[in-house]
Amino acid sequence: MTTTPLADTDFVLLTYDRAHDAMDAASLTDEAGLTDAVLVPRPRTLSARCGVALRAPASSARAVVSLLLASGKLGVVYCGSPKSGWRPCPTEEIMGS
Repeated sequence: MTTTPLADTDFVLLTYDRAHDAMDAASLTDEAGLTDAVLVPRPRTLSARCGVALRAPASSARAVVSLLLASGKLGVVYCGSPKSGWRPCPTEEIMGS
């Protein structure tokens, strides 16, 4: 039985230092058809200079992270959910390597 990356998480959340970077990332995901990645208020428990974050369901995390990594717009990545909280999430965990 193979363990699926992010099997125990609902979402990935990307934080940014500038709102402009978060909006650029959201535009890129939208243009790529990844419309389930949305801008949300950054949880207060996470540090970042910007109050906006990009949230995507775990089911599309690999596609979102791949796209943003290739475009140079990958922020700081967290895994979790609003209810359970957020933990730092290494890119390797998302990509399954």
